[in-house]
Amino acid sequence: MRADSRAKILTGAQVAFAAGGYRGTIVADILREAGVARGTFYRYFPGGKFQAFEALVTRFFRALSQTLEDSLRAGGMSGFLQATGGDALTQTFRLYVENHGVLSVAFGEAFALEPRLFAIWDNFDRAVYELVQKALEAAAAEGSIRPVDASLIARVLVTLFYMTSYRDIVVGQRAEIDVESMAAEILRLIRGGLAPQGPEEPSGW
Repeated sequence: MRADSRAKILTGAQVAFAAGGYRGTIVADILREAGVARGTFYRYFPGGKFQAFEALVTRFFRALSQTLEDSLRAGGMSGFLQATGGDALTQTFRLYVENHGVLSVAFGEAFALEPRLFAIWDNFDRAVYELVQKALEAAAAEGSIRPVDASLIARVLVTLFYMTSYRDIVVGQRAEIDVESMAAEILRLIRGGLAPQGPEEPSGW
């Protein structure tokens, strides 16, 4: 029951923040959407609306990070490009769609208002970058991708990964989107850029 109550509050908070923004949402809005008493809310979130929003953002970035980590752990970068990447990217874009209202609020105002919230994003960004860089280095060493500047290409890939989702889903508010096709196109682009090249072929990116 405790887990159910917390989940109910977070569901209500997600609706309330998406509708009212971070600054404009008060605890009463969350209570109304969640259908819980004030005491129940503060039992789980004694820090008020900040803590509720923090939980939403943390949950999103944790799920995003776990999706990518699981995919790379299953077969490294070569496995990502050939087997697991499509599903991982599709799941990633679905997470963006499901959370687009809260993410719009987070990037639009909350991160600027609350440095502690921005720190969650910053820590996630650093962790994903390091994860991708290590996967690129390992794949290049085994010869499954062409030799690359792993640091640079990791930043390119992570930026591509963020900006596609951000522009189309968060900024564009496109809740209805073909995530499978989007994932397939991006994976095709990455494969083309990282594929080993023959001596007479161009060097990709």
